[in-house]
Amino acid sequence: SAAFVEYVSHHSADSPAARLVRQQRPVYSAYREVPALQDPVREKEGLRAVAILPLCHEGKVVGSLHLGSHTHDSIPARRQMVIEAIGAQTAGAIARIRAEEALQQSEARLRTIINTAPLVLFATDHLGVITFEDGRDLKSIAALPGTRVGRHIADAFADYPLLAENVRRA
Repeated sequence: SAAFVEYVSHHSADSPAARLVRQQRPVYSAYREVPALQDPVREKEGLRAVAILPLCHEGKVVGSLHLGSHTHDSIPARRQMVIEAIGAQTAGAIARIRAEEALQQSEARLRTIINTAPLVLFATDHLGVITFEDGRDLKSIAALPGTRVGRHIADAFADYPLLAENVRRA
């Protein structure tokens, strides 16, 4: 039912279901044997068996998968293996999504600094070839971001010998 889906879609951190998940062990049981899950909404749904699978990545719970059966009193071992394989893949995907979101936020913060602070940023490889160039103050030296990438620092900044010397020393 819609009420069931809404009810089980989120658990507060102190809920009985969340406490089960934090134990980081799957629960496969007859519904009536899991008191932590018994409530009027689930009762109305007529569940007979439940599976609660913590989705863990690198030792941390990143979510949970809750399954229920109206027709079986238990979850067969072969299905448990499939559920756990799906859970492992899902946990990895959630972790990758979260890492990508964190990277995007970090890149946005860095981009804000580069575009607003009065500075020029560049990087060189071990030979002194420019691999990155950006910053708001590039225009103060009549340059655009990336125009010197691939050039040696001494050649690219021949008009700025002090800058080239500082990079060489660094």
